[in-house]
Formats: sequence, structure tokens, C-alpha cells
Amino acid sequence: GDLVGAFGEAFSGLPVTRPLTIPGERMRLVHRVTELDPEGGRYGIGSIVAEADIQPDDWFLTCHFSDDQVMPGTLMYECCLHTLRIFLLRMGWIAEADRATWQPIVDVKSRLRCRGQVLASTKRVTYEIHLRELGYRPEPYAIADALMYADGKPVVEIRDMSVRLTGTDRQRLEEMWANRSPGRKAAPASVESSVGGVRLPKPDSPILYDKQSILAFGSGKPSEA
Repeated sequence: GDLVGAFGEAFSGLPVTRPLTIPGERMRLVHRVTELDPEGGRYGIGSIVAEADIQPDDWFLTCHFSDDQVMPGTLMYECCLHTLRIFLLRMGWIAEADRATWQPIVDVKSRLRCRGQVLASTKRVTYEIHLRELGYRPEPYAIADALMYADGKPVVEIRDMSVRLTGTDRQRLEEMWANRSPGRKAAPASVESSVGGVRLPKPDSPILYDKQSILAFGSGKPSEA
């Protein structure tokens, strides 16, 4: 809940008593953020990369089936969701914990595909999030794609991971940032550009897959693709 300690002096003076954050203690699934770009990612509207260290005696491994101690797929989804929430907090979507909550968007179907596992032998997992859509319905919402890696190997792909911040809206966010206490520093550029309006993908997005990649995928060689 220490926004200044987490994100810097630009978050000082906000009229928030107990901000809604990501879970801690046993549900602390993000140990560090290594990249955060408000204009990065595949779609040009934001990306974030985070990591967590895995220990052989982590509770989510030892409490799984005795003959199959792996991280559950539902928790893998949660890891990526926490990383997305860090991005949105840093962007300026702040609200009181007793008035707001993060929920999925009801009419958006997410898809999770597992291609590998997180085991007791895994040393580090990485979460890579690409924002696809940001806006207001009227509550703030985001839709993103995610990749999760185990020691550098991609193991989980999530499409259309959705979240909305219920209990607030665009007007309340704008009022909160406008009513910061005197002596504050300027709001982060990501706050100025995102709270005040929805950013659209860059028109000159790079080609992700060329002809050779498509041919490789079509011939049953997805790794080459």
C-alpha cells in the first residue's frame, strides 16, 4: 500500500487512505518487475515483465497431489493477473480497498493453454504481459495477452485476460489525481495519457510473423514459427 515507495514521488499526496493493491503473504506471486513500458508490447499500448523465484517447498507445489507436485494452472493465471494489475496501478488506476475490487469482464472469454509445468526443480518463472485494450465501461478495464516462462521456456499462453476495476470510474480517477495535496510532483506520463483518454495501438506495429514463420506453422513446426 506504499504507493510512493513503489512508484515514486509522483504518487504522493493522493487522497487515498488504504489503496487497493495486489495480494501479499502466501499469495505474493511476483517478486520483481524487470520491464515496464507504457507504450510497449505487441500492440503499442503497454507491456510489463515480472519474475518470481521458485523454491522446492513452496506451498502451491507441496499442497498439490502427492504424485504430481506442480503449480496449478489457475495459480498460473493468477500470477499473470497480478503482473497486469501492477501495470495498471503504475498507470494511475488507484482506488480505496474497501470501495473497489478487481473482477473479470463478464462477456470476455479468456483462453489458457498449458504447454509445460512449473516443478520443484524450476528456479524462476517469468510473466510477460502485452496490453491489447484499455478503456472505461464505465469502470476502468483492460484486456491483455500473457506468456509465462519456466526457466526461460514458455509454458503457459493466455489470450484475452480481462480485468475491470469496479467501484470507480474515469471521472473519479480524474478527480482523485486532480485533488492531490499541494507540493506534489507531476503525475506520471502514463497517468496523464491513460486516465484522460483511451490510447490506441500504434499504426506501424512491426510484423510479428513473416511468410516463413507461417509456412513453418502450417507444416507442423510451431517452434520454428
